[in-house]
Formats: sequence, structure tokens, C-alpha cells
Amino acid sequence: MKRIDAHQHFWRLARGDYGWLTPAIGAIHRDFLPPDLAPLLLAAAVEATVLVQAAPTEAETEFLLDLALTAPFVGWVDFDAPNASHRIARLAGRPKLVGLRPMIQDLADDAWMLRKSLTPAFGGKLSGLITGLAPTPRLPMSRPKSRLSSMLSGPRAGCGGATGRW
Repeated sequence: MKRIDAHQHFWRLARGDYGWLTPAIGAIHRDFLPPDLAPLLLAAAVEATVLVQAAPTEAETEFLLDLALTAPFVGWVDFDAPNASHRIARLAGRPKLVGLRPMIQDLADDAWMLRKSLTPAFGGKLSGLITGLAPTPRLPMSRPKSRLSSMLSGPRAGCGGATGRW
């Protein structure tokens, strides 16, 4: 059976958009790139990974798309942008990008995903990409008939299923 790490990150500190990655974290406050991961994968007999963005910026998504030569990748887009659906469609054309995730665990507004202003972004079902959602008690998933349920009726990961361009 193939062993897959379904959520791993790369980062380059000099890029400057990792607000959570501070010296207080200790050992991981350093660049972490493919050569750093390779021996760990070998030691753990992991055959593949899914690369996931670690910063809520489109610059991070572009940086990781450049690194994602062989691994599927989950990125980020500004879902609040007026042209979000255009941005999503543009990114969906990148062959290794399999999904996008809003970092809802870091948002102050518990009902952010219920905003009507997000309909253009989520209404297009993300151009066939999966929606990655970090589990959080603040996620308003308890309303099965809610706008959130209809927005996420397409493929998604981190919410009980994953499909897409794997």
C-alpha cells in the first residue's frame, strides 16, 4: 500500500508572509524546502505528499507552484477579491494545483464563509478544484441547508472527502 503524507509545507523565511512562523517556534524557524524533506520521507517510507500553502497570500501560492514539480498542491487565493472567480479560474489551469483553501481558522469572523460577497468565488465550485478546510469548532457546518453547504457541494478535502486532479 502506498504511503502518502496528505499535508506538508515548504517555506522560505525571506519571503516574509508567514505571520505565524516566528523565532519563538524554535526548530522550524528556518527555511524548509524539498531537499530538507527528502531524507525524512525516505526514513518514514513515505512515497508521496500533498503540498499545502503555509501563508494566506497569492505570492505563496505562486512560490509553491514553482516548487510543486511532481506533487499535488493546495494553494490560497483572495476569496474576498472582486475578481476572485477570475483568479480561481486562472490558477485552476496550473496542472499540479488540486485545491484552494481559505485559512478560516485564522479569521476573526466565524461566519466569514456565509458572506454573500463570496458567492462569485464559491459559486463557481472553484473551477473543479477541491476546497480544503481546516477543521475548527467555529466552522458553521451544523446547518445542512445553509449557504455554506451549497457553496461546498463540490469536491472538497478536510470536510469528509477528497476528490480532484490527483
